[in-house]
Amino acid sequence: MPRRATLHPARPLRLPGRTDCNSPCFWNDRGLHLFTSAQTPSLTSGPSLDRLLHPHAVRMLDDEPKRWWIEAIHLHADGRLFALYHREHYSRRCPDRLWFTTPAIGMAWSRDGGHSWHNLGLILEDPGVDERCEATPNTYFPGGVGDPSWAIDPASGHAYILFSAYTGPAHLQGIQIARLALSDLPNPAGKVWRWTGTGWTEPGIGGTGRPVLPATRSWHEHRSDAFWGPSLHRNLALGCHVVLLNRTQGPDWTQEGAYLAYIEDIADPTSWSAPERLLEHGGWYVQVIGETALRGTDSLAGEAPRLFIHGQSSHVVRFEGG
Repeated sequence: MPRRATLHPARPLRLPGRTDCNSPCFWNDRGLHLFTSAQTPSLTSGPSLDRLLHPHAVRMLDDEPKRWWIEAIHLHADGRLFALYHREHYSRRCPDRLWFTTPAIGMAWSRDGGHSWHNLGLILEDPGVDERCEATPNTYFPGGVGDPSWAIDPASGHAYILFSAYTGPAHLQGIQIARLALSDLPNPAGKVWRWTGTGWTEPGIGGTGRPVLPATRSWHEHRSDAFWGPSLHRNLALGCHVVLLNRTQGPDWTQEGAYLAYIEDIADPTSWSAPERLLEHGGWYVQVIGETALRGTDSLAGEAPRLFIHGQSSHVVRFEGG
């Protein structure tokens, strides 16, 4: 039976805290813990997704970025948390574009359940981006990388990082993928490698990868058309990984729709399916959070996870086939 995903109405639910990215979460013996971010991250906890408490700010203990968003979490067997974060520093060089910046992606770790973090530094960055205002009509990004999500794959011994790529010509933009050996999680600097279409041979810092889901038209055209903001999860009902995607319809980031794609083997970037539209128009930051009975998260779900857009949910996604 072919895989398919359909939307079904559900009781409205809203995540606590301000939401400006993917909202990752994890379970432990004290319940569910969820991060929301809007230039700085917050943490909320509770016994279930619909009983989360008021969020509180988390902090970076060393080298804290001025603006950072926690977008992906991994709870290690030894109790440490590892996170991917999106970083921005605003240039203020374009008066009509207050949030104009070149984003980058870093990692951090926590020993206290995510209340405080140690910065492991940037792992994916595009240096030398042309930040002149006239170089792009894009409201936010003249280039760079951001919006990370990952899959932890013990079978291959790697973490696979999906991210948005905004630099260069259209054939380099879209959704790229990189990998990091799980043994290097505590010390990732210089150990992340981008997919080039034939291998993992370009460095995370300053390398040139090739997208697995390329842009149709450049982010730096007035009629840009590209996928961005991937949210990746392992779907137990389908037996594969699923990525939820936003799709832009112009340099002001008008949302054309929410999409999804499937991958048979997360270690093989050539096995992605063509994206399928799940929802027309709508808002940014599409993701799922899996069922409580499965201790589901943004990275683990079953046949009927909650669909969230900008931190709000009024539907479940029912997955069938496989």
